[in-house]
Amino acid sequence: MVRTVIRYCTAFVLAVLILTALLIGAAKIPTSAIQQNMLESGEYFNSKEQAEYLTEGVLASQLHYSADATWCSIAYNLNSEQPMESAMWANFSLWERENYNGGFYQSVLNKAPGKLVQYLRYWHGPAAILRFLHLFLNIRQVYILLSGLMTLLIVVLLIILFRNHLLPEAVVFLISLFMVSIWIVPLCLEYVWMFLVMVVAAIAGVKMSLKGRYQYCGIMFLLTGIIAAYLDFLTTETITLLIPLLLILRIRRRQKTTTKSDWIITLKSCFAWLIGYVGMWIMKWVIASIVLKQNVMPYVTHHIDERIGGDVGLTLPEYLWQAVSRNVSRLFVFDYGLAGAIMLVVLIILFVVIPVWKNWVSVKTQINKSRVMLFVSLGLVPYVRYLVLHNHSYGHYCFTYRAQAASVMALCFVILELVDIHIKREAVLEGA
Repeated sequence: MVRTVIRYCTAFVLAVLILTALLIGAAKIPTSAIQQNMLESGEYFNSKEQAEYLTEGVLASQLHYSADATWCSIAYNLNSEQPMESAMWANFSLWERENYNGGFYQSVLNKAPGKLVQYLRYWHGPAAILRFLHLFLNIRQVYILLSGLMTLLIVVLLIILFRNHLLPEAVVFLISLFMVSIWIVPLCLEYVWMFLVMVVAAIAGVKMSLKGRYQYCGIMFLLTGIIAAYLDFLTTETITLLIPLLLILRIRRRQKTTTKSDWIITLKSCFAWLIGYVGMWIMKWVIASIVLKQNVMPYVTHHIDERIGGDVGLTLPEYLWQAVSRNVSRLFVFDYGLAGAIMLVVLIILFVVIPVWKNWVSVKTQINKSRVMLFVSLGLVPYVRYLVLHNHSYGHYCFTYRAQAASVMALCFVILELVDIHIKREAVLEGA
């Protein structure tokens, strides 16, 4: 027990030190070295609205350019002469009569910060990555790079699932991504980081599970939580826990583990992830207080209060309902009009009508209720998050809805627990 605690504490401390060093290292890059690419990025954002939609009339297709411009502005304002202080303050630029996009552009164009506004409450790890990347790339090229990277990681995960006869899991993974408009994700910095972390964690979790090395689950999810807090803008952080964990549980089911042991590993993994995620947030505020020699909590607590219960003129029941319903309504089958309706019909035909007609499926006579409840519990986590942070979920539903990728996956796994699949396939394990 003592050795385990020491191992976890060591991993946590090393991760914090390495990620903090990344921010400081990025701040030490001379601004002159990134000036031209930052100017090109500024011109790009200045030509965009703060929010645009890839598909007209579809809120789920929103591209939140103001958030991306803000991260680029933070990256640009990191100061090589005061690397620690600038990394902690995470200032971005505002200019009179300019929005966030224009404020960033004017600061780069004029080589002057304008009005600096602190964004201390987050780690802003992407700002460090963007400062490094702007040594070689502008923002258009960064989007292309991230699109290629995310596609590659998804393909790698699918190949691993297919090669290990996990076809149902691969199909469910694709459905869950499709339902949250995955093609939008790499086109916006604000969205992409959690999906990159999720897929990497899923690859690691699947490979680890296939080898039966479950003793490493805790460390993996601890590090995943830490990295999620470092990179996230409070978007879809729960997918970095839930999707890898759901895939791990499906593999454990194939290995005929007991439901009790599945619950135990789930609770341990969730606890480790939560310690990493919350602990990393707290470390930002602790380190900032030490570096800046002041109590930074007043910069943080107001934001927390607002995100939990900021007033929008609704009663609490209405507020909670809207926080959930606005997110549910963004799923592909609901938000894409006729295309979404057609997709829903296709899914029903492919996965309900045809299998029933062909006698490919039947309801199980013995259902493992405990395992069903396990998947249901994990699938409900995003909705608990929506209710707790109801102000944030109400206002930012155009991207927080993607946390439901895990809920879609959990629902599909529940269905697979309720039916037997009779299709004979040489390379595929039983369908449930």
